[in-house]
Amino acid sequence: MIVNYYDQNNNLLNPFPNPFTTATQNVKVEVINPNNTLCKATMTIPFIVHPIPNVSLFGNELVCSNNPTFTKVIDAGLVDSTTINNFTYSWYLNNVLIAGANQYSLTVNTEGIYTVEVKNIQGCVSTRTITVTASNLAIIDTVVVNDLVGENSIMVLLSAASLGDYEYSLDNSNYQTSNVFSNLLPGIYTVYVKDKNGCGIVPKEVSVLGIPNYFTPNNDGYNDYWNIDGVNQNFNATSTIHIFDRHGKLLKQISPLSQGWDGKFNGQNVPSEDYWYVIKLQDDRILKGHFTLKR
Repeated sequence: MIVNYYDQNNNLLNPFPNPFTTATQNVKVEVINPNNTLCKATMTIPFIVHPIPNVSLFGNELVCSNNPTFTKVIDAGLVDSTTINNFTYSWYLNNVLIAGANQYSLTVNTEGIYTVEVKNIQGCVSTRTITVTASNLAIIDTVVVNDLVGENSIMVLLSAASLGDYEYSLDNSNYQTSNVFSNLLPGIYTVYVKDKNGCGIVPKEVSVLGIPNYFTPNNDGYNDYWNIDGVNQNFNATSTIHIFDRHGKLLKQISPLSQGWDGKFNGQNVPSEDYWYVIKLQDDRILKGHFTLKR
């Protein structure tokens, strides 16, 4: 027998492809008796190709690992959302079937690789993969303060458990990607570390110590007292400060939390000149130096 195959456009398919890849069409089969070519029979083989579900194959989402109530809704990604009820859904996390997860969407708060099999009534399947990554609230390991120098600075160091993408600020408004703040005046600062993905902000108060080089006790309301800067109830509150004249005579002992020295000894103004200090900080560091009184 001679067997011929023809596609829907009557193009001869001999030899018949194996495997045969086709869209939906009718293929005609012709069987001919080689001894009598006028003796033939024909039949039609219908090839029906059902389309697979039309979905967006990949997606990305982010969750906050430090906040179990922070959730995201991921879905099967149908291009035509009006056909949701035409399919069944099976969800997997890291290739493990999620029991009971058989809806179009899934609420998640755990990082991992999520896949969803979308199946139509003919059993045709499309698989969508969604990568869910985790960010978290920053964990400040330490803040390195370089003070009592010509150029004060703060460097924020985070714990290795800080998994997010962070930026830094001293005023919770102007953020920067660098974890270093330079050219700082002495004082009390609050460092803010913000997760760029919205997982929260962590504040931490820090002290930048400073010792003024001079003061002008002329009762003009500006710079009338001398004291160290960068001290409050949380930083160096119990430090002690002793002030001496150039002969080593003790003139005043002050607290860093006080207003400071007003330039008087026994109620009388002392002259304009240099005076010496000995500061014992709360951490037992001893600082010695001098400053100028200007009238």
